[in-house]
Amino acid sequence: MPAARRFYNSLTAILLLTSAASSAAFAQVAGEVRVELASGRILAGQVDPRTDSETLWLRSVRGSDQSRTVVRRPIQWSRVVAADVGDRQFSGVEFQRVANELQTSLGVIARRDVPATAVEVGPTPRDDRFNGQPAKIDGAVRTLSIEACLGHWNAAAETSGIVVVIRPLDAWGQLTPIDGTLEVDLVGEQPVNGRQGDVFPRIGRWTQSVSVDDFGPDGARYELPFQAVHPDFERDLGHLGLLHARLAAPGHGVFDASVEQLRIRPYSAIRDRAESNRGSRFFPVEQTGRGKRYDGPPRP
Repeated sequence: MPAARRFYNSLTAILLLTSAASSAAFAQVAGEVRVELASGRILAGQVDPRTDSETLWLRSVRGSDQSRTVVRRPIQWSRVVAADVGDRQFSGVEFQRVANELQTSLGVIARRDVPATAVEVGPTPRDDRFNGQPAKIDGAVRTLSIEACLGHWNAAAETSGIVVVIRPLDAWGQLTPIDGTLEVDLVGEQPVNGRQGDVFPRIGRWTQSVSVDDFGPDGARYELPFQAVHPDFERDLGHLGLLHARLAAPGHGVFDASVEQLRIRPYSAIRDRAESNRGSRFFPVEQTGRGKRYDGPPRP
C-alpha cells in the first residue's frame, strides 16, 4: 500500500506539472485571438490585462513601424459567443475561463523602441442594431465626422480662431486614427445691406497635417487661427459662417464634411450696440492683439 500511495502521489505531481507547463506554453504562444459576438461580428486582437470577470478587453496595434496606435476595446462577456485561439476553439463561457492565461502586456506585441499612441474606443454597438448579420472588419475609413466652434487661446480680448475636432470613422462608426492632410475652408456671409461684392466670401483657409499621434479618445483637435479677415473686426460680415473640411488619407481616400450655421463672432448685445455707436466692438479698457480699436466716431 505505501508503494502504491507513493506511485499515485508521483503520478499526480507529474500531471499537475504537465498541466501547468501546457497552460504556460498555451498563454505564451496564443497571441492574437478572434472573438465572435452575438451579432455575428468578428473582432481580433490580444487579450489586454484590463480584462476582468465582467468585461473582455481586446487590444490591437495599428499603423506602421514609424507610427503606431494602440486601440483598446471593451466587450461585455455576455456578448461573446465563441473564440478562436490558434487552432483551438472555445465557447464564450470556456473562453472566459482561459482568458486570464492569454493576457499579454503591450511589450509583447509592439517594439519597445517605437512609441505607440493609446486610444480607447467605446463599447461595441448593440446586437439588435445589426440584425444578427456578420460584418467584414477591414479597418478602413468610411466617413468623416467633424465639430467646430469658436476658440480663444491667447491673451488678447478678441477670439483667436476656430477649433476643429475630426473623427475618421469606420463602417461601424468607430474612431479610426490615420495619417493624412486636412484642408479647411471658412465661408462667411455679408449682411443684406452690406457692400457690393461676393455675398459668400471665403474668409479663411488652412492646411493641417494629420497624424495618428494627434488622436485621443474623442478624435483629433486642431486650433486654426483667424487670418487676414477677423470677424471681430469686420462689420461687413454676418455672425454665422460655414466651415468645410476635406481629409485626404493615403490608403483610405478623400473625405468631405461641413459644419453649417457656425458662429464666427460671439453673441454680445452690448458689443453690438458699441459697434453701432462707436465703430468698435471693444472698449478702451480692452487690449486686442491686432491693435484695431476704434475710440472715435462710428465709421461711415
